[in-house]
Amino acid sequence: MVHIPKAVYKAVYAHLYENASLALKEYWRVGNVPGITYIDENGKPCNPTYIHVNCIMQSLESRGVVKDTFAWRHHYYLLTEKGEQFIRRELDLADDVLPTPFSKPSIKPPQYAQCFSSKARPDGASQPKPDEATKA
Repeated sequence: MVHIPKAVYKAVYAHLYENASLALKEYWRVGNVPGITYIDENGKPCNPTYIHVNCIMQSLESRGVVKDTFAWRHHYYLLTEKGEQFIRRELDLADDVLPTPFSKPSIKPPQYAQCFSSKARPDGASQPKPDEATKA
């Protein structure tokens, strides 16, 4: 049994909820996970160790919160719908807060009408006529 600080749990849950996935190397006994940061008891930002994150993810997998896929010496954990509800309850999040991959993009679609207009180009040059383009 490994003692894992509560701050590590919250950091892993927040990262998993934000990205809806987590990738870990197969050899997880040494080193820190670079993508996850938490504040330790001294107030310093730290990265959790692979063994802590792997223990948390194995626990979540056994509960059906995440789905594990193993390929090329990496574990890929994907958040399930049950997992989304579990983490939302653990982190005390509102129902309108969605993971980033599931939220709607705020980018406007491109304006194609401007690309195909028959007006002159912005640099001042006129567009070539169809006959001139085929001769070149």
